[in-house]
Order: sequence, then structure tokens, then C-alpha cells
Amino acid sequence: MKILHVITESNLGGAQRNTLLTVQGLVKHGYEVHLACGPYGPGDATALIREAVKAGVCVRPLPSLVRPIKPLKDLQAAWALLHLMRTECYDVVHTHSTKAGMLGRLTAWLVGVPVIIHTFHGVPFDTRRPTWSTRLCFLSERLLCLFCDKLASVGEVLREELIANRVASPDKIVTVRSGVDFSQLDPASDAGNVRRELGLPASAPVIGFVGRLAEQKAPEVLLHAFAKIANELPEARLLYVGEGPLHGELEAAAQRLGLADRVHLLGERHDVPQLLAAMDLFALPSRWEGVGRALTEAMYMRRPVLTTGVNGVPELVQDGVTGVFVKGDDPSDLALKAVRVLKDPALAASLGQAAHRRVKELMSAESMVQNTIAMYECLFDRKAIEASGGARRVWNMRQTES
Repeated sequence: MKILHVITESNLGGAQRNTLLTVQGLVKHGYEVHLACGPYGPGDATALIREAVKAGVCVRPLPSLVRPIKPLKDLQAAWALLHLMRTECYDVVHTHSTKAGMLGRLTAWLVGVPVIIHTFHGVPFDTRRPTWSTRLCFLSERLLCLFCDKLASVGEVLREELIANRVASPDKIVTVRSGVDFSQLDPASDAGNVRRELGLPASAPVIGFVGRLAEQKAPEVLLHAFAKIANELPEARLLYVGEGPLHGELEAAAQRLGLADRVHLLGERHDVPQLLAAMDLFALPSRWEGVGRALTEAMYMRRPVLTTGVNGVPELVQDGVTGVFVKGDDPSDLALKAVRVLKDPALAASLGQAAHRRVKELMSAESMVQNTIAMYECLFDRKAIEASGGARRVWNMRQTES
């Protein structure tokens, strides 16, 4: 079986790490795997490409595949994908992220690829307050679902949200939980070297954030909460790990609030497990989220987590048991709950232990790969039976019935 994965950017954000683990696992199981992606992204823009090549994946960079809407480039990217799929004759095309999902599904359908799958790593917009734009996005997803055989959701709560918004019928959406490579995470890691490297006092309470510095993750809410936390805990430090369009604004705001010496904007890092070990508390005040890979890793590392209970997050975080929920866009609530956890080591330890058990139970990378393979094989066998009977793949309008 010959498989093409398509994703928009090639840094190592959450969706990209999920895709990397998947293609690595598929290669280990003997499949021929190709990866098409735009050679762009915040931070280390081509990290996904390098790691995929190391794993034996044939990478096809597409310079015209970009995240923003650019009509000319989008047409060029569609043509490049069309040519690639015609030339390589893939058995399966599996798309990820919004732009790649749109162009990849349409071109695969036009070429007649036997099996077409799209993974939702989350909803790409804020669903807390329905607007005309969110309704339009859901409508476009309903239309795009006509061009694929299955939708994969990285969590059961996210699957239920997609069904509730009539993106597709329940039988078309399957949950394939996003896996984590536990071998790269050691909860017993010694944080001393990282703290010394960053100039953090050994006894300083450290709050950490890992993720894209963008509207979705609300990093500015955490910064304003930290201003309140610092009044209660003067030695406290805040670490931001990741890149994104809000980097400059956060840096300027930290200066303006007089926190420049206590807020560390570290950019993209390849030692995230060690950085997590150096944190006493992990905070992710997202406005919308799939399940949250950084959140998952922090929980496996036994960090107490503070996060908003949006979208798929409640699948992992049970308030007061495996983490603490905070109100969205509310720095005061975040600050109050962060101080409470930081001042109560027993509570922090209890949350961390329960979080570790929860993630270990649900988020195995090998289970994700095996479930993905089972999905491919089932769909491919079904299509082979249809083809042998002379059936042709057509738009399956039933799949979008409400």
C-alpha cells in the first residue's frame, strides 16, 4: 500500500508531531509513505521534513502550499498536488490541517485515489460564540466531506462536536486518539541543568507554557495572570516555549509590565521534555483546542496543569482530579488558581500523578498507528471489493444527512 500524507506547515507543532509519529509508525510496519507539505512554519520551519526523512519517508516539499489564503499560490499548490497524485498513483491520501485538507481532498477525489481520509486535530476556529464565520467554516467542512471516505478525530469529545455541528454523519467520523511517544518523556528527569542554563533560581516557582504564540492559545492571558501571580510570589518565573505571531507583542508587554527579567520567551526548542521537568505548573488558557499535544506531554511528565475546558480538553482533564479548569480570557481566575496550586505541594503532586495515569491510559503512539492502519486496510479492502464488482466511487450524499 502506497500512502501520501499532506499537511500545510512543516514545523513541529501539535498536528505535525501527530503526523510525524503516524508516518514513522507506518514505515516501521512496512508501508511506502510519502509526505507533502509547505516548507514553512513558525520557529524551526522544516523540522518535520528532517525528521520524516530520517524515518525513511519520501518528502515532497510544496513551496506553494502556505497557511494564509493566497488564491494564486493555492491554485499552484492544487496543481502540484494533482500532478504528484497522478504520477505516484497512491492507494491512500490522508490530509491534516485546514488548507492541506481542502486542497488535498479535492485533488485526491479528482484523481480518483481509492481511499481519502482527513484528520481533525481540532476545530480551526473559536466555537465558544457561534458567528457567521464559524457557521461558514462548518458549512465548508460539510461540503469537503463529500470528497473523502472517512474523517478521523483525535478525541471522542471532538468527534461529538463535529457530529453536533453536522460536519458529517456519525458513521463517517472515527476517533483515532492522538498518540504520544512516551519514550521521549521521562517524568524523573533532573531539571537542575535546564534551570541553571536559563538562570532560574533552584527554589523559584516556574510556570510554563508550550505552544504556538497565537490567538488560539491565549498566551497574553497567561502573561497578565502572571503579573498578578508575581505580586503573590515574587520569585516566580514564566517560560514560553514556542513561536508565533504574538511573540513581539508578548515581549513588549512583559517590558511594559516590568516583568522582562521574569518572563522567558524561549522560542522553538528541541528539549521540551527537559523544560517540562523544570516547570512546577503548566498553563494553557486556550480559546479552542483539539486535545492539546503539549498539554498531553505535560500531564505525562506529572506536571499539574491549568487549562480551559474547551473542545476536546475534558477528555483528558477532569477538573480537580487530573488538572484544574480556569475561565477563558480571565487572568484573575488563572492567577488565583495558579497561586493555590503552587502554594500546595500535596495538591500539585496529586494532580500530577493522576494526570500521568490518565495520559498513559489513553494516548499510546503505537495504538494510534495500529488504529490508523486498521482504518486504511478496512477502507482499501472495501474499495477493492467495489472495484471488482464494477462499482465506481461517487459522492456519497448520505454521509452528510443530518
